[in-house]
Amino acid sequence: ADSDDGESPPPLATPALNAVLVKRRTIGRGAQGVLYEAIEKDDPNETPYVVKRLIAHHQMRGGQGMVTGHLRELTLLQGLRHENVIRLHRVVSAPQQEVCLVLEKYAIDLETLTVKRKCRLSESLLKRVVLSLLRAVDYLGTVGVMHRDIKPSNIGVTADGVVKLSDFGSARLPCPKGGRYTPVSMVTTLPYAAPELLLGSPHHAPSVDVWGVGVVMAELALSKHLFTGRTQLEMLSKIFKVVGTPTEESWPEMASMPACQSFRFADQPCRVEETMRGTAVSPAGIDLLTKLLNPSPAARIPVAEALQHPWLTRDVPEPAASTELATLLTATGAGAPHRIPSESPVKVRDRPANAPIPAFAALGGSDDDDDDDDDG
Repeated sequence: ADSDDGESPPPLATPALNAVLVKRRTIGRGAQGVLYEAIEKDDPNETPYVVKRLIAHHQMRGGQGMVTGHLRELTLLQGLRHENVIRLHRVVSAPQQEVCLVLEKYAIDLETLTVKRKCRLSESLLKRVVLSLLRAVDYLGTVGVMHRDIKPSNIGVTADGVVKLSDFGSARLPCPKGGRYTPVSMVTTLPYAAPELLLGSPHHAPSVDVWGVGVVMAELALSKHLFTGRTQLEMLSKIFKVVGTPTEESWPEMASMPACQSFRFADQPCRVEETMRGTAVSPAGIDLLTKLLNPSPAARIPVAEALQHPWLTRDVPEPAASTELATLLTATGAGAPHRIPSESPVKVRDRPANAPIPAFAALGGSDDDDDDDDDG
């Protein structure tokens, strides 16, 4: 669970892409960038990397410089060092004011493995994934980072079976007191958004990532989406049908949230155990899942406590070794291209970045430079 302390963050120097890398193939495209597989020219081992070429703002809608979210992603990745977090190897430049992130390459993402390739995880393998994600979230908490978009397509598995949390485009540092964050529709994928985000809370806490781990855990066991809906209110109704509708006693702050000013949710009991019936998850696992999916952020299980839960520490079977996950990848022929997730969050509008490239360290924790909200 500790960070990797042996290496310092990669330097900010940005040599030209073609001067240091040899592009092998294009492996993904999205609204915010292009992914390539490449190797370094001076690497005799030809270690493959994923190059995330970030589209400059002027290529999108007449702006200048980089999208602010790209700057934040680069800034955060510069300082993150943990076994279960994707590693930024270096930064290179490209024509037309583009910046490229050279990232470690993983073999496959969990969405491709479990949905597209229809691979079901045993309970021990599920424990390995959940344990790895909780360790990543625990580490992010120690450095004050919230990922805010944990979902299967943002979770990679290396050829060695190591689980990696990736895509930090929606991540944030702590918000200054009184600061406000961008609405959920702009920063996270609705089926994985915590209730407080869907209700319109402008104040986000690390517990949003605990919720994300819970949704991923359930989906990997079910081999399907846990929650589906086209709007935030529809998503909330689906969530409360599974986890139960909060009461004034269990979540007093909910009544003051924007979505609750014009809509009342029907009273629903908790049906997590019923929802997970027939899966490989044991009663102890159902208990942890229920605590991960507590709708009240204050009552949601803290990540440190989740890491010590009996399902992960005492229940049989114990979490599988990473080598067992690697064996599964080999058996399923994993090695498909690392792609930009198809459900990547869609920005409602794009505006020129407020900070020039040299000002990476000046980027703050709130989302106020992405929208017009005041600091309250």
